[in-house]
Amino acid sequence: MIDLSLLQIIRDRIDQEFDGFYIGLQHDSEKITLPAIFLDVTSEAVVGGPLYKGNLLVHVLTQADDQTLQEHSEIVLGINNFIKNLTILSGDIQIFGIVPIQTNTSRGERHFQTSLTFVIGFGSEC
Repeated sequence: MIDLSLLQIIRDRIDQEFDGFYIGLQHDSEKITLPAIFLDVTSEAVVGGPLYKGNLLVHVLTQADDQTLQEHSEIVLGINNFIKNLTILSGDIQIFGIVPIQTNTSRGERHFQTSLTFVIGFGSEC
């Protein structure tokens, strides 16, 4: 439950910062337009408190017909920097630490995709 709340808040923050992107969750079944950002988190509770640790996955897709790989990389850099600087999200959820650990870029038939993985610590405000 807290995972979904975290993703919704991050989704709203990204939507405010990056105009023109479809921003969804991995299980969305809506029609998707590019450019797009997909979010997913896997987490587990830390024993002894209301804290969680896990991995935040951010997938960035752009249309290869509309952007070069360099332009795609610049978009990804902006999103990466934005995610790394997220802190307090709401009165109920707070990020205590977020560290990028992996980046993978690939090219589909007509799109670029980069997957960013972050280790994230979050939970109820203590």
